[in-house]
Amino acid sequence: SSVSSVDFVHGTDGVVFDNTYSLYKVFGLGLNVQTAGAEIFGQVTDGSSFKTSGYRSATQQTYYNGSSSGEAVQAQTDGIEILRNLDNNSTETCGFELTIYEPYTNSYQVMYSASTGRDDSTTANVLLENSACFYNANIIATGVRLKPNSGNITGGVFKLYGIK
Repeated sequence: SSVSSVDFVHGTDGVVFDNTYSLYKVFGLGLNVQTAGAEIFGQVTDGSSFKTSGYRSATQQTYYNGSSSGEAVQAQTDGIEILRNLDNNSTETCGFELTIYEPYTNSYQVMYSASTGRDDSTTANVLLENSACFYNANIIATGVRLKPNSGNITGGVFKLYGIK
C-alpha cells in the first residue's frame, strides 16, 4: 500500500539499529512513487525525531537516453539524495543501496548511496547516482527513513542489513 515513508527504527518491529553492527545497509528494489518527478531521500533519527535539515549531501548523476548523455551534480541539505526525477509509471522501477557507517558513534553521521533507474517518461534516461552525505551535528543514529520529497511511495521491497 501507499506510504509516506519507509522507516527502520531501533526497537520497532524487531529492527536492530545500534552498536550490534559496524555499518548498516538498506536496499530498495522495485521502488515506485505516486508523484512524477519525485526524489527519494534518506534521513536519520536520534530517537527523538527524524532530521529533516542540516545535511551536507553531494550527488553525482550520470544519464543516457539512447541518443544523448550527460552528468549533473546536486547538493542537498534535507537528507542524502538516493534517487532523482522518478516517474509514477509502475513499470519504471529502480533500485538503490544506502550505507550508514557506525551510527552508534556520537558523530556527524556519514552515509553513502548508489542507485540506478529510469527517470520520467519524457526524457527516458537511464540514471546512475552516487551520493555522499553527513548530518551536520553530532548525534547517535537510531534509525533511518526513506522519504519522497512529494507524494507517497507506492511500491517496492526494502531490506535492512547489519554488517559486523
